Amino acid sequence: MAPRLQLEKAAWRWAETVRPEEVSQEHIETAYRIWLEPCIRGVCRRNCKGNPNCLVGIGEHIWLGEIDENSFHNIDDPNCERRKKNSFVGLTNLGATCYVNTFLQVWFLNLELRQALYLCPSTCSDYMMGDGIPEEKG
Repeated sequence: MAPRLQLEKAAWRWAETVRPEEVSQEHIETAYRIWLEPCIRGVCRRNCKGNPNCLVGIGEHIWLGEIDENSFHNIDDPNCERRKKNSFVGLTNLGATCYVNTFLQVWFLNLELRQALYLCPSTCSDYMMGDGIPEEKG
């Protein structure tokens, strides 16, 4: 059996003996391989499908590369860069982030949920008010 299939089978082996009402947080974390170690940089050629902590090949070359400062100054009309009203928003797809992006877009378009989130009290109100991150007090 291929190594990937062996990992898949091992992650769900508990499901053969555990009744649905007995499923614990530990079972879920085992199934989704939450506690697997991240892959070592340079070992994988692309993102591992069997390891959610593999951060190899998720598009980091795009956002770790050099920034061309001139490209920002060459924008004729900044309003052309804005998203259209009621269009989707979310994360740039860097691999598995597309799943998170899907939920963000669905939740953002739910006006009641969006309003509830905006009304939630924040523990970092100084940062949200534009004062930046509070300095360490010593």
